[in-house]
Amino acid sequence: MAQEPSVPESKRFEPPPWEREQFEELERKLAQRARAAEQSAEVEVADAGERGEDARRRESPPSEPPTPEKEDGATTSRARGAEIETMLMALKAEEGPAAGEVWKLGLTASAFVCAVGVMLVIWGTVALARTQGRGATGTIGAMIMSLMGGLFIGLAAWMGLRSLKQRGER
Repeated sequence: MAQEPSVPESKRFEPPPWEREQFEELERKLAQRARAAEQSAEVEVADAGERGEDARRRESPPSEPPTPEKEDGATTSRARGAEIETMLMALKAEEGPAAGEVWKLGLTASAFVCAVGVMLVIWGTVALARTQGRGATGTIGAMIMSLMGGLFIGLAAWMGLRSLKQRGER
């Protein structure tokens, strides 16, 4: 018998700090709409009761699904969070599988960038040795070349680590 793969528990959706106000405003608008719908339904029921149509309305199915009673804002935020989580899980299911061998391309590219960086550092060191005592222009150029080589080596290390992390996320 094959066992069902276990689905890891997903974290509760938290909006980014710069969008938190918009999410809170959206929740307030939804709560206001729900309150307005409840009030209009109460007014319609009261009017229908006055006209004797109350019995007929109880027999017919409601046009909108009933909304759960809201005791406080935490209940609605949990419900909205659960809705958002299910939508995110559905979107993740729709995504195609990530290319499994792309991380190898990332490591190859990082090795190439590292080799270029090492060459720049070597050329910068050689240029610094040849231009010593001949003026500031050669010295500054050699230092810039060595600095750029070091930056290339740092970029290669970052690319390699990101590629290895991508491999581990599959």
